[in-house]
Amino acid sequence: MKRLILAAFLLVGLAAPSFADVTVKSLAGGKGMGMSTNMTTITYIKGNKMRTDTVTGDTTRTMIFDVDAQRLYSFDSKKKEADAWDMQAFGASMVSAVDTSEMKASVKANGQTKMIAGKRSPGRPPSAAKRA
Repeated sequence: MKRLILAAFLLVGLAAPSFADVTVKSLAGGKGMGMSTNMTTITYIKGNKMRTDTVTGDTTRTMIFDVDAQRLYSFDSKKKEADAWDMQAFGASMVSAVDTSEMKASVKANGQTKMIAGKRSPGRPPSAAKRA
């Protein structure tokens, strides 16, 4: 029975990217505990569900957030197991475990425009378009 549930979870999880409303790709790197690492993350969002695939070395970690059900599902390609959490409890444990005071992030425009929910997003701010 456990294998059937895992197979159904994987089938739904693998099909999700083809129906995403928004896809975000990111590259990250960092140092900690004497190690340096790079990782690639692809995030797919559709409605109130989000899937992230994070590749670090030869391991892929997939997380699926179901906001309506307040559930978080996680799959590690090396363990070949799926875990499920209540999002309220998971959020509370993350706040106590992660120090965000040293974290930095940046977002850079790529000049592309996309249709989102029937509206065209600007490739660059209108003021920049007038100057160009």
